[in-house]
Amino acid sequence: SIPSSGSSAGTPCLAKLKGKKGATPPPGQQQSATFDFVGPHYFSALGIPLLAGREIGTEDEGNTQRVGVINQTMARTYFGDANPVGRHIHADRDQLIDIVIVGVAADAKYNSLREPTPSQCYLPYFHTKSAAPHATYEVRAMGDAAAVATGIRAAIKEIAPALHAPEIHTMNEIVDRSLTTDRILTQLSSFFGVLALLLASAGLYGVMSYDVAGRINEIGIRMALGAQPRNVFKLIASQGMALVLIGIVIGVAAAFAVTRLIASLLFEVSPTDSITFAVVGLLLATVALLACFIPARRATKVDPLVALRYE
Repeated sequence: SIPSSGSSAGTPCLAKLKGKKGATPPPGQQQSATFDFVGPHYFSALGIPLLAGREIGTEDEGNTQRVGVINQTMARTYFGDANPVGRHIHADRDQLIDIVIVGVAADAKYNSLREPTPSQCYLPYFHTKSAAPHATYEVRAMGDAAAVATGIRAAIKEIAPALHAPEIHTMNEIVDRSLTTDRILTQLSSFFGVLALLLASAGLYGVMSYDVAGRINEIGIRMALGAQPRNVFKLIASQGMALVLIGIVIGVAAAFAVTRLIASLLFEVSPTDSITFAVVGLLLATVALLACFIPARRATKVDPLVALRYE
């Protein structure tokens, strides 16, 4: 297992980049970032890829030079396409701190999957003079999570019996808990979507059946004059599908118009995703075709003599 520690992020950290080793942001550009105190192997434990340089290690504890790792957003904001490894930033906390960048980590969500990725810098926890009010330890381990949690609690009790048993959660549990509301909304939306699809199919079938019943005389005349059943089927089905396709086009246009109303409910999915619209349109067209099939097939079974006498 690879343990690491960190404190809560979100504290403002004014990053003034000046001098030959730094960079000066353009006027009006963001000049602040959030920071987090982390321990050695933090990025390895959480599986956050390093895009450049190295992560914070035990070898940094005795150094007088402060080091830090920044995320991809901060690197892009302050340094553009240049390599920030080896450059300096000045973090203004209780006092101005000179930090040399030793690595660039990939962007990662911290509190919510919906939050925009801020500029983030990670500093070694052993370089801070003030103790953090709390700390979270991340442990990367193989095997059963419950067994690992039991082993961690036993080890803590053996070393410090007076400490309360810690809360231990897997990353999957934390992610699932943050998505509870989204999953409920997704399930409700799916339920009502399927219900609307069933109602639309039933309505389409009813309209098609009524249309076929009103054209019995016409169908009988066509078949008496030599029309083949397959031709009657194609006629009824094509006319029904024409109406359906017109409805799908109108529905897709209306959906595009109201996509901004649901944009806040989505993350990492565009509200105008072309694949989603194509799949939904194809699904509706398939359901409509099935709804047209039975009335059209019934029309091919009409006896011309019975149809001519039908009122």
